[in-house]
Formats: sequence, C-alpha cells, structure tokens
Amino acid sequence: MTAAAVYHTLAGREHTLLLDEGDNLGLLNNPGLRAVFNAGHRRGGAISRFIGGRPRKLSVFAPLAVAAIGTLPLPLMHRAVVISMQRHAQNTAPLEQLDEHDPRLAASRVEIQKWAATCTLAREPEMPPGLHNRAADNWRVLLAIADDLGHSRSCADVQR
Repeated sequence: MTAAAVYHTLAGREHTLLLDEGDNLGLLNNPGLRAVFNAGHRRGGAISRFIGGRPRKLSVFAPLAVAAIGTLPLPLMHRAVVISMQRHAQNTAPLEQLDEHDPRLAASRVEIQKWAATCTLAREPEMPPGLHNRAADNWRVLLAIADDLGHSRSCADVQR
C-alpha cells in the first residue's frame, strides 16, 4: 500500500479501506502514507500534492481497518478503535469453517440490508462520561449504530 494507491482507490469516491499486515507497511518510516491515514480520519480530510506542476487537493477520507501484529504509530492508534485479538488456543474445539452457501448468511445479509435502508443514525449520540475529543470521534458511529439497534450500554461497555 502506498499513498498513491490510496489516492487512486478513493479518487473522489467514499470507500472503506481494509488492510492486512499493517505491521509490514513501514508506517514509522513512511510519513507520506502515515499522513494520508491521519488526514483521512475525518470527513473532508484531504492531502495537497503537486501533480503536473500544479497543486491538487486529494480527498483521503475513508473509514480504515488495519490488521497488524503489535502496535502501529501512536497518532494512528489514537485515531482507532483497537480490537486486541488472540490466537485460537490449540486445546479448544476447532473453529467452524465459514460456508458462504450457508442460508444463515443470506438471511443475515437480508436483515442487514433492511436495517441499512431504514436506519436513522444520530449525528451526535450520547457519549459515556469520560469519552471525549478524538476517542469520542472514534466511537461515535459505533455508538450511533448500537443506539439505532436498541442496545443499551453502560460506560463499562465502551473502552478507550
């Protein structure tokens, strides 16, 4: 993944970027890509670049999910909802393989599409005490989705 690849992928369209092996992106030594990810954290985020001798503003807003072993640069981590994952323990039952033809997946997809067509997400959902600034920005959409689905939550449900 390069900064140019992000510009090309987004190219005026909104996408969600899903990146695997984020630990291999060299973000500590790649300020250009790091700047794109940081600027893309908020709607309207853009980077200015000279293209053909002229300045051009390129939109880089995109929800971003990065899978990585270890940690990523601190500014990126501060713009993240971190989900720590563990390897599947060998002494537990094997995980069920996902079958793309399982009718439960099709039924789930239909239910998700129905919800998406009728949902009304609050632009400013109620934030738990202590969740503010960038941390609140990180959780805002997920809390709005939970609220729309009717899930109650407590402050303990949302971690920084």
